[in-house]
Amino acid sequence: MDDLGRTSIQNAREITHLLKMIAHPTRVLILLLLVDEAKTVSDIQQSVGVPQAMVSQHLAQLRTANVLARRKVGRSAYYEVADPRIKPLLRLLQFPSSKRDA
Repeated sequence: MDDLGRTSIQNAREITHLLKMIAHPTRVLILLLLVDEAKTVSDIQQSVGVPQAMVSQHLAQLRTANVLARRKVGRSAYYEVADPRIKPLLRLLQFPSSKRDA
């Protein structure tokens, strides 16, 4: 296999891994919340409406995959999108409000 073939296969694997990592409704909600600003676990939990333990588990998985980063400010930890591919991907996949309501 030539270099292009190996590069394409590796790229396909990386894309697949990223898509699998974000392919969960709660993770998508979390990422949508974090697209424009960093938030604390408490902020995320209140917005998503699932138990804090579940939010923390999803945040840990997204951090492990380098999709999110955590920044400490005093006693608070803020989560933000770290992977530069996420913001344009989510914006591309969002439906206009008229389609969501249909």
